[in-house]
Amino acid sequence: MRSSKSQHPNARETSGAKTQMLGRILLSGILPALLCGCGTILNHDHGDRKPYGGVVEDWSVLTGRTSGHGWMPPPCYLVFMLDIPLSLVFDTLTLPCDLYNQHQVKAYQESLRLNPPDPDPLVGWKSKPGVRPKPITEDYQNYIHALPPDQRKALIENDFMVQLFEDSSGAHALQIKILVYRTGWKHVLIYDQSDTRIKVLKYKNSHLVP
Repeated sequence: MRSSKSQHPNARETSGAKTQMLGRILLSGILPALLCGCGTILNHDHGDRKPYGGVVEDWSVLTGRTSGHGWMPPPCYLVFMLDIPLSLVFDTLTLPCDLYNQHQVKAYQESLRLNPPDPDPLVGWKSKPGVRPKPITEDYQNYIHALPPDQRKALIENDFMVQLFEDSSGAHALQIKILVYRTGWKHVLIYDQSDTRIKVLKYKNSHLVP
């Protein structure tokens, strides 16, 4: 008599077929996920958005010109090799946006060259995060209440947008950054050692204004 644990040949064939089918399903799902224009995605994630930067990114990995990925097993190189034609397609589709982005970057760099930002009045001062002195806090509240409505509405009060500084003499300054649409405003309130405001500097897109 045969043991009840032995499998019928058809059962073993069915089990093998199921395993092969599962492998095919996993392969058909994982491979497209890996080959989805990874180079194009990396090109856009870096913020460079260079024309056909996805193909360049894949080729740099394959030729070892980029060190960001470190050592990779051979199958990973195969993925980047197979990704090149897909990145070529996606790079072509995103080419108009990438060209526009490059134009904007060059225009911004040229504007900085022709019209450089004014010097930072707080160079050499040290940032002092934490609780502000009471006189400065009260003066700050009065100052922001007098700001134009659009700036007052856009103001974000945190330690990055509103920073307290101190120089070597113990004098303080308060820097207030506000972004209104595409215009960056910066207000610098300068105080003496007794925390009395003695000067106000206003900047619009890094340029001093009255």
